[in-house]
Amino acid sequence: MLISESHTLTSAGASIVAEHQLVMRCWTRDELDARLSRVGFAAAEYSGAYDRTTPVGVTDRLVVAASRGGQFAGTVTQGSGHDGTFG
Repeated sequence: MLISESHTLTSAGASIVAEHQLVMRCWTRDELDARLSRVGFAAAEYSGAYDRTTPVGVTDRLVVAASRGGQFAGTVTQGSGHDGTFG
């Protein structure tokens, strides 16, 4: 699936637009665990949305935060076309 998204930040009357295209595919939890582990990530936390209190399976997405050395590195998402990072 090819995803196109645009983010606009407006501050003090000026706007900055960032446009991104990415290829998204569906992942299972086992696939993500294996791939994250293979490249040195550990302590993965899974949720159903960017709000970490949303359980897996309640939404159409899977959000994963994984760490190396105790710091969260980012997210991998599956779902309705949004991708991002948090930490």
